[in-house]
Amino acid sequence: MQEFYERLRKQPSVDRVENDTGLNTWFLLDKIRGEKTLPSFYKGSHQGLIASIESLLLGTEHTPLFDVSPLLIKLNHTNLSQSLHQIIQEERSGLFIQSRTEQILPHLQYLFTMQSEQQGKVYVRYYDSICWTALMLSLSNQQDRLWGDLEKVYAVLPTKQQQNARYMVWSKPQEITSTPQSAPIILTHEFTEINKDVHLLYFFQQQIYQLKPNITDNQLSRVLINLKVLNDKGIERVDYLQRLVKPCLEQDDFVMKPEVQSILNQDILAYKKVNALEQLV
Repeated sequence: MQEFYERLRKQPSVDRVENDTGLNTWFLLDKIRGEKTLPSFYKGSHQGLIASIESLLLGTEHTPLFDVSPLLIKLNHTNLSQSLHQIIQEERSGLFIQSRTEQILPHLQYLFTMQSEQQGKVYVRYYDSICWTALMLSLSNQQDRLWGDLEKVYAVLPTKQQQNARYMVWSKPQEITSTPQSAPIILTHEFTEINKDVHLLYFFQQQIYQLKPNITDNQLSRVLINLKVLNDKGIERVDYLQRLVKPCLEQDDFVMKPEVQSILNQDILAYKKVNALEQLV
């Protein structure tokens, strides 16, 4: 977890989508998560913001999933209100995407199904910031298939200030050419592991910020590493890990303490480990 977290710390981030006159901008909305996001595109100062809306899955073999299909919203500009950015942040409701081309729908439809080494053909919610981040971190030899005609992707980040939004900016590597893709993207074991780690990062980072708003990046890294060790030692349920966030925050070396290691290495059920660890603090 340390290695990938360091990579994420170095990734560029911004609080607003950059306005580049050479790029078209879309918001790919997760309709399931973005219950408040779509109506907010029509409220307040957003008159004239939307150029068009397309269903990601309409007209494909996945048309039966139309009711839950993501929506591709083309934007006339990137001057969005702070309140809309905040709602996108709260709901983690999709990705901002930029491209030099006028039509990115075919590529986004292509990305909807991938080939898992473990499960075969699967639907992929790549329009979730967590999943997109995991794809970027794990599939280094398949970046051409992931990017296609896309140039930039803005993925929501947890932030210390809940009233502000923050986006990690992923840019297409310069060596990649925009060619149509047909072979499926292969989801490796590395993707599965990193996807789990990124979920932990997103879920607990916001909780940690709430407990300690002035936490430094180095302190945050150590807390997350503690939680990852607990997870690897069989404490996998989120509600169990939540109960141990505070001691991990207050004691940088929590998981390395001999008495903690003794409990973690016992062949007992996870809830018993959690109960025993809580009694130590």
